[in-house]
Amino acid sequence: MHTDPQILAYHNTDYRVNGFRHPIRIGELSPEADELLREHDFTEWAFITAWNPMSEPLGDAENRLRNAELKSQLSAWVVSDENWPPEESFLVAGIPFESAVALARVYAQRAFVYGRAGEPARLWVEGQ
Repeated sequence: MHTDPQILAYHNTDYRVNGFRHPIRIGELSPEADELLREHDFTEWAFITAWNPMSEPLGDAENRLRNAELKSQLSAWVVSDENWPPEESFLVAGIPFESAVALARVYAQRAFVYGRAGEPARLWVEGQ
């Protein structure tokens, strides 16, 4: 198990999606995410944001600008726009894992949550 407090926090976070009755949790299946994938004939998803690069807090205005730029790059996939404190995020159905990694790197994200149909949610962490 990780000893880094931020990584532990990521693992212990409930990732909430508008319209889902249950949050996505790392290491657990998400039947609602699987259903979304089936509806659109996709096999994978990512929960990603452009807020707070490398987990360093920025102001809300700058974070919202970064997230708007990220959203403009997600038009090829089904995006659930999530708006709640502390970070606005997107559940992106159909995005290939490699594309999610590339976007995470463009927006200097330390980590993001992803999954594939029928598999538990996972945490990707830069450099691990």
